[in-house]
Amino acid sequence: MPSKESRKIIKLGGSKAISLPKPFLDYHKIEGGDKVLLLYDGIILILPESFSQEQLEKKADFIKGLLE
Repeated sequence: MPSKESRKIIKLGGSKAISLPKPFLDYHKIEGGDKVLLLYDGIILILPESFSQEQLEKKADFIKGLLE
């Protein structure tokens, strides 16, 4: 499911927002009202709340590759 795309920032009340890609939502079975985990420090990583530490460690090389 690896992918790369551009998203536009939209105004949402007094905040800013982006929509998440449908294939990402479908793959992780995320629906409206579900929570996701945001990891950020210069970049933002969005994880389904159900994502385990083991799954994150398995994706570490993929994440590093995206940054190259």
